[in-house]
Amino acid sequence: MRTTKEIAMITKEIERLVEKDVRVDVVNVTKNNSTKLTGITIRHKNETITPTVYLENYDCSDIHKAALKIIADITNAKRPNIDIESIIT
Repeated sequence: MRTTKEIAMITKEIERLVEKDVRVDVVNVTKNNSTKLTGITIRHKNETITPTVYLENYDCSDIHKAALKIIADITNAKRPNIDIESIIT
């Protein structure tokens, strides 16, 4: 699991990069074999379903790069043909 500080920094950077009507949520998930992971979801107000990506899968040594990669991965999972630039402010 990531530290509270890392999670806060990544969340804040994602919130800074996306549109104002986009909600960023952090979820703690227990997977198989009691593995605990920290997930991020990004959704517009009118969305009820969105993918979760797990911070453990990202190199967070560069917060900005990690945030961009997370945004891109979630966007691509939702809408594979959308241009990432269209949702970043």
